[in-house]
Amino acid sequence: MSQQYDPAQQLPPSGWYPDPVDTTQERFWDGSNWTTRQRPLASEAQYGPPSAAQPWSGGGSQAGVQAPYQQTGYQQTGYQQAGYQPTDYQQAGYQQADYQMQGYSQYQPQGFGPSTADGVPLSGWWRRVGATVLDTLILAVLIGLATIPFIDTLTVGMEAWMNDLVLAAQTGAQVPSYTDAKYGLRGPLITIYVISEAIGIIYSTAMLVWKSATVGQLAAGIRVVPKDQGMTQRPLPFGTALLRNVAYYALSAITITGLINVLFPLWNRRRQTLHDMIARTQVVKVR
Repeated sequence: MSQQYDPAQQLPPSGWYPDPVDTTQERFWDGSNWTTRQRPLASEAQYGPPSAAQPWSGGGSQAGVQAPYQQTGYQQTGYQQAGYQPTDYQQAGYQQADYQMQGYSQYQPQGFGPSTADGVPLSGWWRRVGATVLDTLILAVLIGLATIPFIDTLTVGMEAWMNDLVLAAQTGAQVPSYTDAKYGLRGPLITIYVISEAIGIIYSTAMLVWKSATVGQLAAGIRVVPKDQGMTQRPLPFGTALLRNVAYYALSAITITGLINVLFPLWNRRRQTLHDMIARTQVVKVR
């Protein structure tokens, strides 16, 4: 016989129940809301609290069981009396108004397009490209300002190398290398490269720790979150942000790996780049 709804008890106790969105998974109910913790649906599972004496505990698992209130005997009307409506995002413990107040335009349930495990839509590839272009322009200005002291040395060295290059073309002599020590270019170029990489890592890491997004990402309406935690409003942890950006610049140092990295979201079902996979992050849409 079904357990009757008791207004004094309101909701089922915490425990593992069939996921209301993905019938191949179980999701942990904390007693008031669905959490982001999931595990594969077991063939024989005891739902609810572990105690055998617990009257809320259900029997074995059954694919398609919709929510804890049904598994534990609540009738739909009783669940609605407790203040819940039987829609996906509300079964998952979210209220639409709360979700929108957090900066998201709409809830996208799992299975209705690429999204995190807790249902937040993932960014498209072109949004990420647009954000990267804007960030590149910002970095170009910052790097240009930081490398002003090297402009005179570079100008003199480049003029000397170009003159020798033209002379070699006219006489058939060996083409000179701009890395030859007599031009004085090698040291400044290495220094500028190191400064550029450092500014890029510092800028991106600081923005992710502060806003979970760079200026370009904020303008594109996207942000970086830990993998499958799209609902989190906490900034990205420093270690995660630093690892993500160091991985990005390391991969970009080689042309082929850099190209594969930026194209990877086009065929990856989680829309992750290689540096996302290394840092266990995803990029989600916030508007």
